[in-house]
Amino acid sequence: MDMNMSMREKGNFKKHLPFIVCVLVFALFLAFITLNLDNRCDISFGFVTLPAVPVFITIFTSFVLGFLCAIPFFFYMRKNKKTGKKSKSNADNLSDDNVNKI
Repeated sequence: MDMNMSMREKGNFKKHLPFIVCVLVFALFLAFITLNLDNRCDISFGFVTLPAVPVFITIFTSFVLGFLCAIPFFFYMRKNKKTGKKSKSNADNLSDDNVNKI
């Protein structure tokens, strides 16, 4: 009976593991913000300069913009996987016979 209880407890832990990891990442993120509140930088867009922007805002914004730029590529690759299409380069299209002719 004790063995079954330990198996159930392990199953519950695995079920809650994503939440625990999320909380730990959030705690690390908050610690990073707290430690870098005094670090500030000026951001220039060429025509306007934003003075004294906290570094964590710059890093977080860069991360979010990179994530947003990656989303279209994710959906494109996912669509190709579902339809069975594979993008082939010129090197993949060459057969052994064509390689021998070159």
